[in-house]
Amino acid sequence: MPIKINFLKNKQNTGNHPQGKNIKFLMIFASVFAGLIIILIFITIFFGYNQQNQQEENNKQIPSPTPTIIQEINSPSNYATDSDLLKIEKRVDQIEIELLETDLKESGLNLPNLNMEIEFKDQ
Repeated sequence: MPIKINFLKNKQNTGNHPQGKNIKFLMIFASVFAGLIIILIFITIFFGYNQQNQQEENNKQIPSPTPTIIQEINSPSNYATDSDLLKIEKRVDQIEIELLETDLKESGLNLPNLNMEIEFKDQ
């Protein structure tokens, strides 16, 4: 003969338990959340795979560029031999040399040593 034990004997039977509603709501929420996560994973996998396929197709469809022949300039400009421009170029070179040789630290402009032990006389 099996023994029957009533575990709900000490609990009040009020009909609708708030704990039952909370558990039911929690289960529904968890299942919807898990479903959304699974759907998002499939969407990212699908679009990632399609994007890789599109990149591969784009790489295949790009034709290789044909090299263009650059013609060398045989005759220099009229201004390349102009005496005034050559003088200006020479003067600019001289100024650059002078700028490189100048001492920017100006070591001759140091402040004099100050005597900090000054005493004033009272009158």
